[in-house]
Amino acid sequence: MVATVTMGVTFAVASYALELGAVWSDKPEQAEACLKAQVPPKALIVSVFEEGRAAFPTQVELFASAQPVWTLEQLREVGKQSRAKGVALYGALDLFHWVPLGKASGDDVLAKQPELMEVNLQRSCNEQEEGRFASPWNPKVRESLLQLVGEVATKLDMLDGLVLDCRLTPGELLGYSDAARVEFILAQSLDPIDLLLDTDEPEEKRYAEEWYRWRLATVTAFFGDVVEAYRKATSTPHGSRAPQRVDTTPDRRDQALPACGSRAPQRVDTTPSAGAATQAGAATKLFSRARKHPAPGAATQAGAATKRVLVQALADLYRLTPRRRGAAAQDWLDWVVNGYVDGLLLEADWAADAGHKSASYRSAADLLSRTGRQVQCTALVDAPSVEEALKSNAVASLTAQGCERIAVRIARPLAPAGKEVAAP
Repeated sequence: MVATVTMGVTFAVASYALELGAVWSDKPEQAEACLKAQVPPKALIVSVFEEGRAAFPTQVELFASAQPVWTLEQLREVGKQSRAKGVALYGALDLFHWVPLGKASGDDVLAKQPELMEVNLQRSCNEQEEGRFASPWNPKVRESLLQLVGEVATKLDMLDGLVLDCRLTPGELLGYSDAARVEFILAQSLDPIDLLLDTDEPEEKRYAEEWYRWRLATVTAFFGDVVEAYRKATSTPHGSRAPQRVDTTPDRRDQALPACGSRAPQRVDTTPSAGAATQAGAATKLFSRARKHPAPGAATQAGAATKRVLVQALADLYRLTPRRRGAAAQDWLDWVVNGYVDGLLLEADWAADAGHKSASYRSAADLLSRTGRQVQCTALVDAPSVEEALKSNAVASLTAQGCERIAVRIARPLAPAGKEVAAP
């Protein structure tokens, strides 16, 4: 699929001027037509990994598709046209949402390999929420994604950067797969199935909060690994190999899981210190945390072009309860502070913000401004067409909140992530 981040035309909407994104397509010929437009966009985003399948020919077996959307020749041609027009070209990867709502089939990757799917306490998932997600804690999932990012860096060198979508659903508490349970047992000597999440007992509440923090911290660490792998690979001079990091941690994931309902041998007191308490994503204390990975472009060698990394971010994330933030396993403020990302594509059901009563955009933009980072912020709007978007309550709400830049995603349903759902 293809989307524009910003257009070269400014449209007056309400009392604000918005930079407008205009095209979302799943066909190469439509991308080329967009570039041939009288006023081409400033940037295009091409989905290179979606629904658990690579959109280009890949050697990563888990993601290989019999009929990829793009050939490498088509992508090179789009890259050539983009450069000629001065249009930045980005590749988008939806890291964990492998089976979107309504797309489940016996042929999808999670149907064929169900052990890769993240599940709820009932060992299933509510597919009516957002569909199915791969497990961020499954070693095969992580390793395959890192391999794919390496291929994107080397094969798709026409890209100017990536757009990453990295989260689970906030509407359902996933994280009870065998892989997730083993990882948490190794980290905390505690099995997630033994957690009591609906109690006021202080000790049990503390154990649950540790789990939410652990989920955020581990997904953040993986997100940092993805960004680091991409930046290292794209900053390596042509003909040489990026340095390979060797993981010497003993692999104990094949150990037997405790029986359901049994306590792990012991509980380790891992109450976070004052400096570590922000691991949960609490926005008020996020900005004192030390950076683990290099800031944007820091890994780029002298003279090499900097590849940018953008992220799709839930605008209302920090308004959610700790439980729902932990369920989403996304901490985009942390990613900004740690220098992982150069820009945000904020997602929400903007139409529900009509009259700017909940002010989702303003709230997210305010949090972003407190980081002190120069990170570009764009509101992602779903609409049947650009014309419909300009007349929509979503754009009216965004302009009233001071939004200056939007991207319009054409002919795609509203993202369910921004809707209000009952707490899992």
